[in-house]
Amino acid sequence: MVQGKNCRISLDYTNFAISYESVIGVELNELYSFASFILVHASSDSSIPDEKSTLQYFIEPDDKATVFKGQSSTEVTIKMTPSIFQSDSNDWPRENYGYHLSQENLLIKGSVTDGKGILIIDPVLVNLNLVQSENLLLTKRSIVFFVSVLSALVGLIFGLLEVFSGLVSLFESKLKCIYKRFTISSKFHKIIESQKILLRNFNIKKKSLNIEFTKHTSKVNVEEKYEI
Repeated sequence: MVQGKNCRISLDYTNFAISYESVIGVELNELYSFASFILVHASSDSSIPDEKSTLQYFIEPDDKATVFKGQSSTEVTIKMTPSIFQSDSNDWPRENYGYHLSQENLLIKGSVTDGKGILIIDPVLVNLNLVQSENLLLTKRSIVFFVSVLSALVGLIFGLLEVFSGLVSLFESKLKCIYKRFTISSKFHKIIESQKILLRNFNIKKKSLNIEFTKHTSKVNVEEKYEI
């Protein structure tokens, strides 16, 4: 499909599968066909529901004054890792399959030519090399896993609350002990101050009472003496 000055080629495969390695070849033989750049956009259904795995290559000649055209093809390699999705919940499919796409460092640029070479009848060649990975990507969603995580979080919260309660109780006991000591010390200090006041007053003015009892009489003589 031609869009303006760009030629867009779209390939769509259903029930796609590869056996270790597959090649998708694109060959343009139209007169005066060339490519100033090549954009490869690959997309595959992932095993995860409603998710896609995509990647993109943007390829252009090393010399900006040249274009892709000639007998040597541009080689793009894409690694495809089979992926499996499994779930114990009714909210997702019990099992689903797909591919995870990843870029390979192997990239070979094809033949290029200058403006004069465009008039030569040569094709534009692009090969997409799809290589299956030896690994397998497995994704499992389990209700038990979510319940376990939730239980662990609840246990952690209650554990922290218990530690906090213990610290509060320890702080309260220490505070009561300090308050009790402070109260006793305050009372003792008041007693000492009272004694100091009495002694100070007593030193200023002493009063002594001498009481004499006369035999066979009930007369009591009270003599008051003051010393200053």
